[in-house]
Order: sequence, then C-alpha cells, then structure tokens
Amino acid sequence: MTVSGNGRVIAEKRIDECLRDRSSTLDLSGLGLRTVPESLGGLTHLTVLHLENNELTAVPEWLGNLSRLSTLHLENNQLIALPESLGNLPHLNTLHLENNRLPLLPPPHSTDRRLPRRRVLLLGGLGALAAVGVPVAIALTIDLPPSATPELPPTATPTGAPELPPTATLTGHIGSVYSMAFSPDGKTLAAGGHDDTVRLWNVAGRKTIATLPSHTDIVYSVVFSPDGKTLATAGGLDGTVRLWDVTGRKTVATATLTSSPVYSMAFSPDGKILATGGSDTVQLWDVAGRKTIATLNSHTSDWFHSMAFSPDGKILATAGSINGEVRLWDVADRKTATTLSGYTGAVSSVAFSPDGKTLATGGLDNTVRLWDVASREPTTLTSNTENVYEVVFSPDGKTLAAGSEDGTVRLWSTTRPVTEATHS
Repeated sequence: MTVSGNGRVIAEKRIDECLRDRSSTLDLSGLGLRTVPESLGGLTHLTVLHLENNELTAVPEWLGNLSRLSTLHLENNQLIALPESLGNLPHLNTLHLENNRLPLLPPPHSTDRRLPRRRVLLLGGLGALAAVGVPVAIALTIDLPPSATPELPPTATPTGAPELPPTATLTGHIGSVYSMAFSPDGKTLAAGGHDDTVRLWNVAGRKTIATLPSHTDIVYSVVFSPDGKTLATAGGLDGTVRLWDVTGRKTVATATLTSSPVYSMAFSPDGKILATGGSDTVQLWDVAGRKTIATLNSHTSDWFHSMAFSPDGKILATAGSINGEVRLWDVADRKTATTLSGYTGAVSSVAFSPDGKTLATGGLDNTVRLWDVASREPTTLTSNTENVYEVVFSPDGKTLAAGSEDGTVRLWSTTRPVTEATHS
C-alpha cells in the first residue's frame, strides 16, 4: 500500500467531523495509517469503526474505552497482536480481522457455569482473540436471551460426565498462561504467561521455585532441552529467545531471531538445535555455538504455531496458521522434503509418534489426520465437532489424544483409528 502524504490529515478531519456531528460511524479506511490517531479516543459514542486497508501493526489499549463500539473493521492491515482491552467492550459483536498477521491461539476457557450468550463474528485471524478474552465463533451465531441460556449442573460438564477436581492449583501468574512444559524428569513445571514472566514450579511441593522476568511482553512458548538442563523461552513482539540455566536460574544466552514474535519452539532430540517459528520463517539455532545456522522460508505471510522434530532428528514438521499446509523439512539439507495438504482450515498442532513412522496433525476443519511419514498418505479422523487445537501421542504410541474447542479430549487407538473415548 502506498502511504498517502495527507492520510493523517484526512483522518484528523474526519475525526473532528464525527465529534462535531456525533456520528455513530467513522470511516478511516484506506488512508495508509501506520498508527491509530490518538484523537479517536474521544469518540466514546462510536458504534461502528472502519480501520481496514491501512498499515497498522498494532491497536492501542485505549481503543477499549470506546464502550459503545459494536462493529470494528481491522482487515487488510499488518496486525501482529491485539490489545487485551478489546475483551472489555460490552457491545462488540462483529470483528473483522481478515488478511493480518495475527497468531493462532486457542480461545480461553471460561470458568462461568453458564453457556456463553455473546459470540463474535470473527472473520479471519481465528484464535487470535485468546489474548484479549473475546469469545470466538467460527460462523455467525445468534445471541441467546437469558431464558435460553441453560444452567449447568454444579457437578457435571456439558456432556454429563462428572467433573474431576484438580489435585493442585498453582497460582502466581497475573493474567493468562500461554505455554507450559514439564522438565524431562517430571519434577519441574515451567509456565509462561501474559505477565511477561516465566515461573518454575516444584511439582511435588506445589510451590514456585523461581520467577524468571524474561521478556518485555507476553511469553508465548517455553520448552526444556532433552537433558533438562536448559529452558528456552520466547515472547514479546521483538522475536527474542532466551536460554536459561535451569539449575542456576540465570540467562545463558539471548538472541533476537526475527523481528516478529516467536510462537513455537522445539529442541532436536539430541538438544543441539533449537527450532523457532515466527512470521514466514523457521530459524534453526546452534545451541552450543549460540548462533543461527539456517533460516527456513516456507509459509508465506504465515505464523508458525506448532513444530516437532522426528525422534531421529532428521525431519522437522511445521504447521502454518493460514494456508492449511504442513511442511516436512530435511534438517540436514535445510530444505522442504515434502508438503502435506488437504486441510480446509489452519493446522494448529503437529506431533510425531514415538517410532517416527506417523505424524498426527490437528486443524480448524474439525479433523485429526494420521500421516504415514514414508508414503505421505493420511488417515482422517472426523468425529470432532469443533476445532482441534492440540494432538499428542502417548509414550508407547498406541494412543493419540486430541483436544478440541468444545472442551473435550478424544483418545484414539492408533492401531485401530476407529476406536475412541471422549473425555470432558
């Protein structure tokens, strides 16, 4: 987009006119704006705001003060994050986010025992509102009156199965927790969250053993090295990755691998390579040498939100959030070995079976696929009724777990894919 020299002047003029006339709709589309004019913050009467077709990379927190806003157009920008304040807009029911650079994150779990009444028509950027707490819908849904919102029994889930109380609740983070990882010995749990910190918990003692003030923004990914001695953390909008000495609780390396946030990471099985996924590219980092050894370009204008090494470390599987493709990389040659396609929506999770012969993928078309790594042929598991956000194999590889947006976890027998058990 070519930035108009008088785009800002035109925007300020329209804002003044809107304030004077008390208009409920303001159109600032197509003006080449790189930032949202601060004067817009005074238009608390607005109900419809057009900011599409600009060059915005961020939306200011104060936009959440426009409490009457019901429709917000942000499509065709360069947004990489959304402010938490959007989740506080009581009347917001339509949000357009097509053609941005927002990450894919699963929506937050509500603790309210009433089924949500308000849904947002979200066009594009599916899942990106996890950070702001706005309910997400795949398609337009009708608001339900209070009388039509069923109460859930206090001891049952929506499916009627009894709830199992947690064995422990670990507190300390302020805001959402976005990533967690157990150390290989299972004694330590690391968690990164919205408060810019990483916390380490002693699992047996149920207590915080360290708080690592590691980043200047949300921590999106944490992962332990295979030997458990190193913890990698990534977050913020600056693409910074930190390596921590787990025993000494200190940073041993810091690297800015990309100009955009890093949303996923994976250590190679031998711990020598750390793969990180941001916007458009995957970086391979030599852990000992503290340097980038390869940049893998693949999913154009996409975010890598899941990646996994094969057990032998020869293949790296990556999933992008827009084009529905999964790429298998030859780690030694630093090039794509093959591309797996077939999803009609984004792919949210990838996982190799322990023997490396099968790759499981979960996506936003409600399916789980089991790919034969050698033949590249898939088996599709279709009983999920909502988006699949996570897939993981059991240690023996005989069971696959798939977590969905509807709050269920389905367990599949990988020896007999038609067999499943559902847990809520």
